[in-house]
Amino acid sequence: MIQVIDTDTTRSLYFDSPVEQSRLFFQAPMTLAFEYQQCMLDLLDEFAQKHAVERTLMLGLGGGLLTNHLHCFWPKAQHHVVELREAVIEAAKTYFYMTEDPTIFVHHRDALDFIDESVQNDDRYSAVLVDLYDGDAMPDVFCDETFLLQLKSLKHKNCLLLFNLWASSPDSTLAIIKFWEKQSEYKIRIVRTKSTGNVILGIL
Repeated sequence: MIQVIDTDTTRSLYFDSPVEQSRLFFQAPMTLAFEYQQCMLDLLDEFAQKHAVERTLMLGLGGGLLTNHLHCFWPKAQHHVVELREAVIEAAKTYFYMTEDPTIFVHHRDALDFIDESVQNDDRYSAVLVDLYDGDAMPDVFCDETFLLQLKSLKHKNCLLLFNLWASSPDSTLAIIKFWEKQSEYKIRIVRTKSTGNVILGIL
């Protein structure tokens, strides 16, 4: 069940769970509600000081608020977003005012299939942001080594990978971190949020 719930000041998105997926402030729609979103943007902005941001890929849409910020920060770049559930895409457009612009491409696809196709096509992205959650946690298939190897195949030299992970899902979070730690050719950075249990993993 996909739920959109309003209060006097906010609108929130839920996936049939108490975990809030997105939050829009009516009087400040460009204010990010969650620390992890700002952490991901900060790491990407730091990356952008040395590397051009020309094409981004985000796996998982939510309310589309982070996509709005990517477009605001890098309006000339292409921003691709992959979302499995059509109802989430409609909610992002209808209730959370996701920006509709020729530079933003929303793909109603399974992330596994999309990544596999991108690898086969040798698609190039400046940054790939992974934020794939259902109501409870990141699905096991996205913690599996098969998926992580596909992401590794997609990553080129000047591509930043960012994962939003949860400390409350220690097994999957640790498995993903350990996988990338074994890839000695990459620089790993881990940022733990102060206000929530999110762990942001950056790979460059």
